[in-house]
Amino acid sequence: MDNPLSPPPPSKVAQGLCAERFVAEQLVEAGWTLLQHDWRTPYAQVDLFLRHPQGTLVVVEVKARGPCPMVESEDVLALAQRQRLQRALCWIASLPQARGLAVRLDLALVDWVQGRPGQWRLLEELELV
Repeated sequence: MDNPLSPPPPSKVAQGLCAERFVAEQLVEAGWTLLQHDWRTPYAQVDLFLRHPQGTLVVVEVKARGPCPMVESEDVLALAQRQRLQRALCWIASLPQARGLAVRLDLALVDWVQGRPGQWRLLEELELV
């Protein structure tokens, strides 16, 4: 039975934004530089856009899920989403500010536990299409 005193669960949008902020904080603490959050490119919405400490530009797609076994990227990103992100990465790589820099896509998988982010992991350098 649900506890009537417990707060209602957050909406999927609120949960996703909270997970994005959580991942951004973790990566910034690890030395990454946050360049954009919730960035609307001409091709796709980018959850996080960061510069890795070694200089690589990284798009991070964040997925918050209920407690479950961690799954691989193929199980999380639909083909259409992968294609949109691929086009966004190509667009980013074509920007003058990105000239000469590597650009990649990472996936952050966040367990959502008791109303907040729990364990998470970063899958680096995803292959898109």
